[in-house]
Amino acid sequence: MNENKRALNGKLYNPYKTIFPQYAQKKSLINDFNSSSEPDRMKYLSEVFTECGENTYVIPPIYCDHGWKVHIGKNSYINTDCVILDEAEVFIGNNVLIAPRVSIYTAAH
Repeated sequence: MNENKRALNGKLYNPYKTIFPQYAQKKSLINDFNSSSEPDRMKYLSEVFTECGENTYVIPPIYCDHGWKVHIGKNSYINTDCVILDEAEVFIGNNVLIAPRVSIYTAAH
C-alpha cells in the first residue's frame, strides 16, 4: 500500500512521501484567500474547505496542509492566524468561535 492510500485509510504513513493532486491547487487558493480584499475573500472558503457552512467567517491569515480535509459548520468564526494541519479529517461544528492563533494538529503530533 503506498503512502497516499495509507493516509486515506487512517493508517500510519510517511507525510514526506504523500502526494495529493489537490495540494498545489488548495495552497494557491489559501494564498488567494489570505491576500484578497474583504468583499472577495469569503468566496474562497467554499473552494478551500470540503464543507464551509453558511455565515462562517474566517479572518486571514489561515494556514492548512490540505484544506480539503476540513469541514466547518454554520455560524462559526475563526480568528486570525489559525493553523490547521489537516493530515486527517478536521470537523469544526456549528456556532464555534476559535480565538486568534489557535493551532489544530491531527496526525503525528
